Formats: sequence, C-alpha cells, structure tokens
Amino acid sequence: MAQAISIKFTHYYKGKVRKNVKVKQKKKVNGRWVTRYVTKKKTVYENRSRSVTIPVTPESMPSTRTANYDDLPTLRKKTHTRRGAYTGRTMTWTSFFPARNYRFLQVNKVENPVKLARWFDERLLHNSKIRVRIPALYIDNYYDIRSFEWDVEGGTSDIRYSITIQEEYNPKIKTKTIK
Repeated sequence: MAQAISIKFTHYYKGKVRKNVKVKQKKKVNGRWVTRYVTKKKTVYENRSRSVTIPVTPESMPSTRTANYDDLPTLRKKTHTRRGAYTGRTMTWTSFFPARNYRFLQVNKVENPVKLARWFDERLLHNSKIRVRIPALYIDNYYDIRSFEWDVEGGTSDIRYSITIQEEYNPKIKTKTIK
C-alpha cells in the first residue's frame, strides 16, 4: 500500500521567556570574598519551534532540479559542454486546507484553515527558513517559501492554496591553491 503524501513544516525561532536563573553574587564575609548563587527572574532567549502537518490532496507533487550548462566552441569547430552548479530542488503544488475532517485525508487533527494560511503568509513575509519533511518522498531539508496564494472556497469554508518552495542549496565548489 502506498504511503499518503503528508508534509511536516517546522519553523525554528528564538522566543523570549522569563525564567529563574542562577546568578553569581560575590559578597565580602569576614574579610573574605564568598561567591553565592542567587536565583533571579531574567528574560532569556529560548529555542522554540512550531510544526504544522498538512495533507496534500490530490496526491501529486512535481519536483524540479536543474544544473547550469556552458556550451563552448572549440578550435576544431565543435562544441564542448561544461556542466555548472546545481540549483536547489523546486516544488510546486496546489491543494486545500480542510475545514472539516474528511475521511479520505488520513489526518488525526484538522487545524483552523485560516490560521494555517496566515501562518504560511507570515513565513513568506518574514523570509523564514523552514524545515520540510515529506516521508513518502524521503525529503528532509530546509526550504524557502517562494510564493503562496490562497482563497476561500464558498460553502465548505475550505481554503484552496498554491505554494512554491525552493531548497536551500549550497553548491560544492572545487578550489585549487595557486602557489
């Protein structure tokens, strides 16, 4: 049986939290310096994440990856082709965020579709890197959201959307040291 395509988006960020933190405090006791640890409330930054799992219906997800090619003429009037750097994988699909729990979706929990659409809008607006995991396609990497379009479907309150994401890809460059 084939695995349904569901995508897990995870956004990592730093959040402010007030915590009790141990702080060194030096005091002079009987002519000697003594270090004591006192707990104080401080605002600290903490690593946080928010994960969203969405199903893709219909289950089609085209993926493209390209490489740059240079065609160079040679002295013998032939063409020499050199392959350049790869670009990151680009994926585009169209689906919907369900307002109700449909049986064919195979998800445990249905989130508010308007909140999901706004969450993706915020990621696009703030140029956030998100981690994308697609278990059915063995994909697990960081991506940029390049475009996100959505509209509300009348009657069902489902939100149709179209999204384009591109992989964060650092090409491998060979270097030589010239003496």
